[in-house]
Amino acid sequence: MKIVVFGPDRRVGLWQGDRVIDVNKAVATHLGADKAARAPANLLAYIEAGQEALDLTRAAAEKTGDDPSVSQPYAGTKIWAPWPGRRVACAGANNPQHILNNLLNTGKEGTVEGVRTMLRKGAPSGFFKVPVEVAGPGDDITYPARSTRFDYEAELAVIVGKRGKDIPKGKARDYVWGLTLANDWSDRDQLVAQPFPISLNLMKNFDDCLTLGPCILVEDGLDPDAVDGIRLTLNGQERQNFSNRDSIFSFCEFVEYLTRDLSIVPGDVILTGTGPGTAVDTSKWDGDRPLPDLFIKPGDVLEVSAPNIGSFQNKVVAKA
Repeated sequence: MKIVVFGPDRRVGLWQGDRVIDVNKAVATHLGADKAARAPANLLAYIEAGQEALDLTRAAAEKTGDDPSVSQPYAGTKIWAPWPGRRVACAGANNPQHILNNLLNTGKEGTVEGVRTMLRKGAPSGFFKVPVEVAGPGDDITYPARSTRFDYEAELAVIVGKRGKDIPKGKARDYVWGLTLANDWSDRDQLVAQPFPISLNLMKNFDDCLTLGPCILVEDGLDPDAVDGIRLTLNGQERQNFSNRDSIFSFCEFVEYLTRDLSIVPGDVILTGTGPGTAVDTSKWDGDRPLPDLFIKPGDVLEVSAPNIGSFQNKVVAKA
């Protein structure tokens, strides 16, 4: 099933074929008003409702068909980011070719396996993004004023379905509710602009720093460590096309590390890391700065896609 957030009230929808079914209304109409509260219209509440909400969604969808009282055409419907409003944890430096490209382009040497071996000697790395709002399909992205090297990172994003802490990697998949796609927008100026670039993590946190979409894929047996064809294009030109099977640390290993002494809860989002092809890892460097040619400019249109999940586009606009 593909779960979306749609319409002026940001309601939970089921994207089925060329239509969006209003889940809460469909359950009320076709299964009974007494069951509607168990399939809430709010995304976070819907996730917290657990398996019963998904079962009711499937049952209602079988009866709905093209019923116009509880569904509408997908085309022309406003689709919002499928963000439950919770925390966003991001795996960093998690693809060996991505890291190797950075080394080679700055005059260093190495191999993919050398990078993998070196980084696996330590712990997974990462960061939190703390957006107030998350962009969705079709939303404009404002070019951050402090940046002259604005970059993209296509990624798989995992939506957490239940609360847990100190989770062993062998149990991590039990906490997966669904999968979606992300663009982790990044200000690369912060790599060299200050002696402590992680201070406030401004390279990863600014308005419009994250896009999610177009839907959350919710199916039995989803494997967040086996998603192929994660692709990004800039103005129609392919920049990234990778599999997260190549990650240095798996999603399950990252969850084990992240949840040591830290609880994750329903609606939390975990990004699994980007692959090669970002502007920073394909740019030659001049001294301590990458050349600007391959970075995002105002007016650029970027699209992120993956089989079975779908795609979304965003246009970058200058700050007013």
